[in-house]
Amino acid sequence: MVDVIDAKIKHLEAIQSVVNRLAQNSFTVRGWSVTLVTAVLAAAAVKPGSQQPLIALALIPAWAFWALDAYYLRQERLFRALYRSVGASARREPEEGDVPLFDMSVSVFHQDVPKFGRMLVVPSVALIPSTLTVLVTALGALTL
Repeated sequence: MVDVIDAKIKHLEAIQSVVNRLAQNSFTVRGWSVTLVTAVLAAAAVKPGSQQPLIALALIPAWAFWALDAYYLRQERLFRALYRSVGASARREPEEGDVPLFDMSVSVFHQDVPKFGRMLVVPSVALIPSTLTVLVTALGALTL
């Protein structure tokens, strides 16, 4: 029984490491989004006459990283659901339907986690890219 508990703890640690990586990726994506949008806007400021296309180009990284951040959040929530399931089974005798040891599949939790479209409007995901979109759009309107 002790070996099973140790194995479940190792399983939980593996799941937690995936959750940590996804959270770190999400944080990195936000930083890259701001950096690339700022770089494109700086290029637009340096090249007079071609500002409008470059300003419009600044929306592409903002939106692409917005989608990527929503993807990472959904994946993180799927792995958190897996963690909860494995954690619950660690406190009792094994039953049929428990997640097998060291199984990292999250496919059974897709119905329990909001869809990708819902993740796009979660405040923690939408705040930075929506702010960048408003700023870039306002800057584009000022340069007309």
